[in-house]
Amino acid sequence: MESNSASEIFIKISSTLTNKKMARTALSLSEKYKPTRANELQRVYELFNKLYFQNYIAETLDILNLLLKEEFTGNRNLWTWIQPALLLKCWISEDENETEKIVQKINDTFDFGTNELVKKVNRNVKERKLKGEHLYYSEIEDAQQSGDIQKELQYRIIQFYGLLFIYFLGGSNEFTKKRALKESKENEDRIKEIM
Repeated sequence: MESNSASEIFIKISSTLTNKKMARTALSLSEKYKPTRANELQRVYELFNKLYFQNYIAETLDILNLLLKEEFTGNRNLWTWIQPALLLKCWISEDENETEKIVQKINDTFDFGTNELVKKVNRNVKERKLKGEHLYYSEIEDAQQSGDIQKELQYRIIQFYGLLFIYFLGGSNEFTKKRALKESKENEDRIKEIM
């Protein structure tokens, strides 16, 4: 059932797009998408980013709502591609209740399972992320200085989701929610400019 609804979503998206390359990607995903395959999730991630940053908001939301149905199973290779969708959904959503549920879903991934050592490591990773230790300022600056727009775009998108993570999961003394919000907006504007 889920596969059919995913297929229908991607077919619908492909029919609304004027960009032929994105339409082909969506059509291909209508046949190949499986939320248990990291390479297909990566293709979905790339598609929803292109859609969002080129202002195809309805199509973006269709994909985000599809990914919102996924539950964390302990496989971080898959979750790497799903979590940004959840953060973007929070960014777009005007429903505070929905945002709270999504943030809780993300928070729950850090306490997943029964192994206390793994949970402790995951909580430490979360704390480092909230402090801004997983951001890419120097890589973005290097890309700008060398004139490598594609590399700048790649790092800015990753940075955008790192900043959203900080903003929606509460920030830290080292990296406040206010700063994360400001930098998220600036990053979004620059991504839209260069995409």
